[in-house]
Amino acid sequence: SLGEHELVVPSGVATTRFSLPIGGAELVVRVRLPNGELAPAFGVDVNRAEPGQRGYLAASSPDGGPVQIDDVPPGRWRVHVHAPHIAPLPDQEFEATVVASRVELEFAARPAATVFLCLRSGTRDVSLPPELLPPLVAGQDELRCELRNRQVERSNAHQLVWHSVPVGPASVLWTDRVVAGEHVFLPFEPLPASHLVVAPGVRNEVRLDVLPRACTDLCACDRGGREDVQASVAVFAGAVPVRRAKGGAPQRWRGWLPVGDYRLVVTRGDDVREQPLRVDRVDQTLRLRP
Repeated sequence: SLGEHELVVPSGVATTRFSLPIGGAELVVRVRLPNGELAPAFGVDVNRAEPGQRGYLAASSPDGGPVQIDDVPPGRWRVHVHAPHIAPLPDQEFEATVVASRVELEFAARPAATVFLCLRSGTRDVSLPPELLPPLVAGQDELRCELRNRQVERSNAHQLVWHSVPVGPASVLWTDRVVAGEHVFLPFEPLPASHLVVAPGVRNEVRLDVLPRACTDLCACDRGGREDVQASVAVFAGAVPVRRAKGGAPQRWRGWLPVGDYRLVVTRGDDVREQPLRVDRVDQTLRLRP
């Protein structure tokens, strides 16, 4: 609501009258299942919809039922709902005003499930970063691979999942890709596509026997061999940069590369140096000095 306030000061000093917005809209979000019931636990992310405006609100419903967010500041907002058992839904927008108001949004959920990815090489499980793995495609949706438990830094075969996969046919193409101008190489040799039918209430799983590619671990150092935090490292296949695994500082580069020749570029301020990089089937760790 809009409040008006008067500031009282000693005699002889001018008083100032001003107004400012207090509070805002009340937002209520519901997710309804195909059977008409409200969805169980789900999360809500609310972001500013206007270009150049910044703002973020979040809430969740751990026990089911609607999610309520009070005092949403004035402006236009975009609402996104998410849960492993709900297929991706289009975002909705609403306008919040300084006048006390209540905005109710309802999303029609599509049933979904989690698909587990189990990777083995011979008789052992292998740990590979999910950001280098391809999306699972289900209809018009592309779901990225991620860690089942985001608090765990090192993944194993049973922690890799695709969440919120719509029920029905789905597939994964196990090929190298170019995404946003970067080569994204699989951490293992390409395989035939996986096809499955995702069903609720059962364990949906993709199991692969893979041949891991060689891991290349690079670190820019100073002349004394100490890690140079002012440097950055990049790897190119021809003229196209190669995506690294997440979690490394700019002076470090880690990835799994096909056998072949690459360009290695190390930047230290205005000094840019390039050298060839040969990758075979053996893991390699290189410390790059000036």
